[in-house]
Amino acid sequence: MRGVIGWFVLGAWVVAAASGCSANRFKVPVHAFAVTAAAAKATAKVSDDMVKEQEVTADIEGDSGRDRKLLFSATRCDVAVEDPDCSLRDLRTDAVVYQTDPAAETSVLATALDTYARSLTALVDAQSAEEFNASADKLSQSVGKLFAMADKDGNSGKQAAAVIAVAKPVVDVFLEHRRLSAIRQAVSTADPAVQLASERLVDRIRERQRFVIGYERNRVINLVTGANGAGSPRSESARAAKRRDLEDASRGAQRLRALTSADMAIPFVQVRTAHSKLLHALEDPKVDVRALAAEMAAYAASAKQAYDAVAEAR
Repeated sequence: MRGVIGWFVLGAWVVAAASGCSANRFKVPVHAFAVTAAAAKATAKVSDDMVKEQEVTADIEGDSGRDRKLLFSATRCDVAVEDPDCSLRDLRTDAVVYQTDPAAETSVLATALDTYARSLTALVDAQSAEEFNASADKLSQSVGKLFAMADKDGNSGKQAAAVIAVAKPVVDVFLEHRRLSAIRQAVSTADPAVQLASERLVDRIRERQRFVIGYERNRVINLVTGANGAGSPRSESARAAKRRDLEDASRGAQRLRALTSADMAIPFVQVRTAHSKLLHALEDPKVDVRALAAEMAAYAASAKQAYDAVAEAR
């Protein structure tokens, strides 16, 4: 992650905002929001990788004559059949043990949030009317895509028309005035989709974390039980195998401690909170931009720290 979202120095952001060196007052807070969204996207990627590593699948011929997929559920230590609705059910109780991720929904949603944040950053960074116009077009598209992904029923999207209509400047002299108006409109329009997407991602990531922890706990128990239950191996190869299993169990225990102490959903919580804070600040004519910059930087730092903890656990 250090290479993924280590694009800015948080302290420098706050200093820059406090110095008042730019007429574009919201540049620093918007950049901080983009880092928060990037941390969320990277966390979603790690959670994808963790689940993929821990799903043991095999194809069998189902009773209906169609192929079905088996998955050994870490949360229940039992075999579950993947239903057409993308949930995994215990074969004995029919209880849902894990909700799968249809069409990589988690990654797609996290990417849509990140793309929106990057588009917002491009708008605040635009140096000319031409750059602004191009950035405004991309921002409109990203907001529309975010609504399409976050609200599949189309209710919020229809109310907000899904795509913002940004007032574009005619000449460079009006750039700063138009920029603030466009940022305010974009953030206000996108906020329902950002809140909905973040909420869904928080639930999804926490569910995944429980799945991963359950798998790792059972794996460690099985390794230790198997190694100790075999008694004293007589051959060198058997002794070496036992050592490998115990070493693997030790590493697994360390990973388990890291996973149980981390909260993989924090970056998504911070995206939701940071965007709400940005929206309220843009609507407040008396906003303290220095304080806002510090708060937004804190959200970004918290999201990055949470990602780092998850990445280390993997």
